[in-house]
Amino acid sequence: MKAIFIDSLAKTVSDVSFGGSGDLRKLIGGRLEAAPVKLPTGDVLYVNEDGMRLGGGFYKFDGCPQPLVGQGVVVGPEWEHGTAFGNHDPKSTVRSVQAAVRFLNRENVDAWGKANTSEPAVT
Repeated sequence: MKAIFIDSLAKTVSDVSFGGSGDLRKLIGGRLEAAPVKLPTGDVLYVNEDGMRLGGGFYKFDGCPQPLVGQGVVVGPEWEHGTAFGNHDPKSTVRSVQAAVRFLNRENVDAWGKANTSEPAVT
């Protein structure tokens, strides 16, 4: 199966192959958590549930209400035509994910946090 990997440390986006959710957990370095964003293709962006605690690079993903930290992976729809997560390649392309991702530094994230203190936190 295929996925699109967002490497927040190297600040790259690339195609990857995986055999199951265990491979995705290894790729992002922890437990999978769906990011609070709806991709127009129906694909799902997963991030490391412990990304904030473990550290890593920061990025903003179009449509996501907050910056994300740590590695991310875009997979096909979680549920499509009666099959569960990971059984479909993403409809998104590397190019479309690259266009949706803006890598940030810590200063950018701190500035975003100060500017959005009135907004509820989303995890």
